[in-house]
Amino acid sequence: MAQGPNSGGLRGPERPRTAGPSTRRPDTEPVAGRGGAYSAPPPAAGGGGHAGPPRGRQWLIAGVVVAVLVGGLLYRGGLFTPPVTAPAVEQTVAPAAQVIALGTADIDQPATDLAKQLIAAGNLPAPPASTHNAGGAPAPSAAQPAPATAGPAPATPKPAPTVHRAKPAPNAPKPAAPLPAPTAETDQAVRQVLAAAPAETRAALADGSQVIYSLHVLDDVVEDGDIVEIFVNGTSYGQVTLSSAGQDILIPLPAGTTAKVRAVAVQDGGGGVTFGVTTSQGEIRSTVMAVGQSDDWSVSIQ
Repeated sequence: MAQGPNSGGLRGPERPRTAGPSTRRPDTEPVAGRGGAYSAPPPAAGGGGHAGPPRGRQWLIAGVVVAVLVGGLLYRGGLFTPPVTAPAVEQTVAPAAQVIALGTADIDQPATDLAKQLIAAGNLPAPPASTHNAGGAPAPSAAQPAPATAGPAPATPKPAPTVHRAKPAPNAPKPAAPLPAPTAETDQAVRQVLAAAPAETRAALADGSQVIYSLHVLDDVVEDGDIVEIFVNGTSYGQVTLSSAGQDILIPLPAGTTAKVRAVAVQDGGGGVTFGVTTSQGEIRSTVMAVGQSDDWSVSIQ
């Protein structure tokens, strides 16, 4: 190995280098107790220096969450059983009845005066029995039981006490009292009223505690031959064939109190029986009734 004359030692590659501190960190670090031959692996890239929970612990947390969700569904009954519908609440309140309002303008004074005269004269048939069932027919006597089979129906139904009045002009003011009806019709209608009225009603008409009112009835949809039977406080006052023009039915009612009126469908001309009532206080309409059905109304005397 060549040596320079002035170096006093080796030159070039043969010259030894002095070991110094290095800033480069070794790829591996020795682990105590393992000897120089074993080194720990380098940390994983991107880990941030924080190790996550063990995999077994992750599965344990996931299992607890699933168990809680499934338990909630089972508790509410929404997983394996259909939802239970709450039972319907039975309707115990009867629907309110419609009210027919009458005023003093609906009192038929000529018919009331004629009824008093006929009662005073005493030339009327005997009054019917005052005991009636819910449908308005007399209750069978205990001494005479009802026959096993019903008797034949009458050939012609008993007509209701009705009169026909002149129809007022559309823009005419409401009259203070019903317009005069033909005398012959009024006489016939009043006699029908008294023939159907029980003894207590005749006595009330005679002393003035009851008067005869006029109600305008009509078929408020299509005039097709509908027939209804009218009951007042359980007493039948006959049947009326409804028309579009309408007619006035005469019924006795107590002054200043209330009464019950029932309209029973007897004959259907087609499409259901429809019945309307017009008074000085307004108008009401029945439901569409099948034969045998009825509408119950409360009459309020103003």
